[in-house]
Parts: sequence; C-alpha cells; structure tokens
Amino acid sequence: RAAARRELHEETGIETDAVIDCGEAHHYPILPEWRHRYAPGVTENHERVFRLELAERVPVRLNPAEHDDYCWLPRQAAAARVWSWTNRAAILRWVPTV
Repeated sequence: RAAARRELHEETGIETDAVIDCGEAHHYPILPEWRHRYAPGVTENHERVFRLELAERVPVRLNPAEHDDYCWLPRQAAAARVWSWTNRAAILRWVPTV
C-alpha cells in the first residue's frame, strides 16, 4: 500500500492515504522486448491491484519522465485505451460505473 501511494504521488502528484488494496494480484512473464526496463535476470512481473476513489476530479501533475498526457474517461472508454491486459481487467472490475 505504501508503494502504491508513493507511485500515485510520483506519477500524478496526487497525495492521499485513500489508496485501496483490491486484494488482487497478477503474475506473468515479462515479454523480451520489455525486459530492458527491469533489473538483469528479471523475467517475471508480480503486480498488485490498487485503486483510488475520488469524490471529485483533482488536478493531476504528471511525471514527464513517465507520461506525457492524461484524461478522465468513463470506465469502458478507459479500458479500451490501455494496452495492458492487467490494467484493462482492473478497470473493468474495480472502476465503478457512474
């Protein structure tokens, strides 16, 4: 949970204790074309799912080393935009339909 809070703040500028652990994890092999992003010898990714529920939209300050744009989208549109199957599954499972 602490790592999720830190990543949220580093990547979006949002600082909060309201990060929710969804109790879901994924384990999968890292595709060879992405392994350069990991330490030598790391071939598998272990990923936990967290979410943040906001009462209203808040200003986002992106980390320019990791992101160049963002937008607020409804659940189905957000799921259609991500390429990661684990991100898509998390959006469809955990993002409320409002």
